[in-house]
Amino acid sequence: MEGLALADKVTCDAPFVWTGRGIKPAVLADGRYDWPGSGPRVVVFDMGLKWNIMRLLTAQGFDLLMVPYTTTADQVRRLAPDAIFLSPGPGDPAALPGLVATAAKLVDDYPVAGICLGASASGLGSGAGGPTNSSSATMASIIRSRIWKPDVLKFRRKIMVFAWTSKACPT
Repeated sequence: MEGLALADKVTCDAPFVWTGRGIKPAVLADGRYDWPGSGPRVVVFDMGLKWNIMRLLTAQGFDLLMVPYTTTADQVRRLAPDAIFLSPGPGDPAALPGLVATAAKLVDDYPVAGICLGASASGLGSGAGGPTNSSSATMASIIRSRIWKPDVLKFRRKIMVFAWTSKACPT
């Protein structure tokens, strides 16, 4: 997968929301989103996002808005999230320099989490280096991270292990 930018083939075309039974287009007004829930607002970068991840995050009380992985840091800021989540997906994070640069810009202002490709991009964006596989990517991201509300995340599967990373989080 080295050098392959496969997220282009699996990302969404436009922002969407999870309804509990499927997805529907999100309505943005002037680049802003009217968050319907009262939980922590999380912008989810879609790089091949699985429905089960949306179900699990929603079950933990997060209010989600999924966006194409090409969404810029400025566009994310207009959405006014509380945190950022970078989904898993195929390919090499080093082949997605725009995503890595966006993660680098967001990690200073928001808690940022990722799984596999998302953790790799988060790790590269936060200066953790270039891991060679998703397992080391997750570890690199965790090593360089500060934990945000760890009691909120109660995943039961090892594959769902990730850390919220942010320079903005309290130590």
